[in-house]
Amino acid sequence: MGSGAAAEELLQRLRHAVQGPDVVVATGLIQLYGRLGRAGDAREIFDGIVSSKKDVVLWTAMLAAFARNGQGRPALEIFREMDLEGVTPNKITMLAALEACSCLGSLAIAKAVHSTLDHQSLDLQNGSIGMFGRCGSVEAAREIFDAMESQRNLVSYTAMVAAYAQNGHFGDAEGLFRSMQLQGHAPDEVSFTCLLFAFSHAGLLQQGWEHLVSMKADYGISPSPQHYGCMLDLLARRGYPKIQIQI
Repeated sequence: MGSGAAAEELLQRLRHAVQGPDVVVATGLIQLYGRLGRAGDAREIFDGIVSSKKDVVLWTAMLAAFARNGQGRPALEIFREMDLEGVTPNKITMLAALEACSCLGSLAIAKAVHSTLDHQSLDLQNGSIGMFGRCGSVEAAREIFDAMESQRNLVSYTAMVAAYAQNGHFGDAEGLFRSMQLQGHAPDEVSFTCLLFAFSHAGLLQQGWEHLVSMKADYGISPSPQHYGCMLDLLARRGYPKIQIQI
């Protein structure tokens, strides 16, 4: 029996175990199916648990399974059902809800979900910056970022750089990246990916190359395939297909 068949047999055995009241096994299966891209199977498990036994962890696992797979609408339907059942969401639930809003790209829904957040949570505020960036509202993202002045960390700056880059504000992305460094936050792999993405879409070859070199020279970070991918895209945009192939 191949490894794929063996894994599927194990999944089926676990699913059989969920025919009983084991919510812990059900939650684990839902999380696993979510990671495997099988949100439909996760939903079957979820629906097989009686409402009285569904706790916040189970609801969150189902919401996250949909959000992880880009299915924002069914994820937010789970969020709404959870509220109707009187289950109080936790921080992990809300982070998954923010991801679901990002998938939909609806600014109105994003604002509605954001209005329910605990605004003292740094993780949720950082997540909100990313959500608004992906929903096309740099203004809303920046408003949150500015209000976090005493709390900002590397994730906050990176999320805002990404919001600028995703929405075509390439100069602002580079400027904030430099400001981040001046504030003592050393960039990491994700920060550089966001910046190189901005340079790629702006066609800024020299700046892109300088920062790619800086990763290793100044921060000891070895560029990943993602970073090189941004540079290849940049070279292609500048009309260097031969160099793209050689690299």
